[in-house]
Amino acid sequence: MDALNIGLLSGLSLYSAAKQNSVKKEKDINPKGDFFEYVNNDWLNKHTISPDRSEYSLSTIMSDKTLKHLHKISLSSNNKSKKKTILQKYKFICKTLYDSYCNHKNHISQSVKEINNILTNIITTNDNYIQIIGKCIRYQISSPISWYVSSDSKNTKINISHIDEGNLGIGEREHYLDSEFDNLRKHYVKMINNIAKEFKKKGGKTPSDINIGENVLKIEKQFAKKMYTAVERQDTLKSYNPYQYCLHHTKSPFPNINTLFNQSEWNSFWDSIYFKKKPNNEKNKKVIVTHPAYIKNVPVIIKNFSEKGMNYY
Repeated sequence: MDALNIGLLSGLSLYSAAKQNSVKKEKDINPKGDFFEYVNNDWLNKHTISPDRSEYSLSTIMSDKTLKHLHKISLSSNNKSKKKTILQKYKFICKTLYDSYCNHKNHISQSVKEINNILTNIITTNDNYIQIIGKCIRYQISSPISWYVSSDSKNTKINISHIDEGNLGIGEREHYLDSEFDNLRKHYVKMINNIAKEFKKKGGKTPSDINIGENVLKIEKQFAKKMYTAVERQDTLKSYNPYQYCLHHTKSPFPNINTLFNQSEWNSFWDSIYFKKKPNNEKNKKVIVTHPAYIKNVPVIIKNFSEKGMNYY
């Protein structure tokens, strides 16, 4: 029943635009093989997503409408009157927020400077790969591993750490591996190179001795091979893997997280994301690892690439 509910809810949320290129008849889809597509195939074939987006959801619609409304308010702000009404004060606040966050034309140079500083802080040190991943998480930059705090699905009274697969640039595992998405991958490489080119024009630091787009795709493809399929991620039981995340004096029913990385690497990871508080009771001594086999393979994948290639990535 859990898989059924998840499949239905997923159909109401979002799905990659690339999947819409695959038109199938309902009778050709095996519900045991891809329940999501079995339920939502007809809807996906009748609805399109804007070509400038990889996904679309209710939150995307709300965000777009909010930004348009905010922009409209900021442009209609009347600053001539010295005595401002509550509405005028509200408009002034909205305009300030828009200029500081949404008006990219006015602030792109400052953004490039900030990005350069962050990247320099991340990759021009002697940190190992696990510390670099931790720093990416701290700065909210996509990396091979993600970390977040959320309620324990088997004990919602407590919040605990979750270690999960990282986010890939073009979404699902299948987009990197299936032949039907060859064209999508070509456009992804082109997009990455265009971003790097424009970033460099604005003063950003980008390498000139490597095809950045191809490098990104090559590395992400190896990570994708070890990730769950879209169907496997719907299995809530398979994704719930509690681990003991540091040494304790008392016995624990959970395997130690050191079986994935060694203790010193985990200490570096926690420190890099400012996670320094040690557990001291039964409620917070575990971490949920969504896909243990993937996490264990991350250092193996990284070591297969040159240090220069990973830094560029």
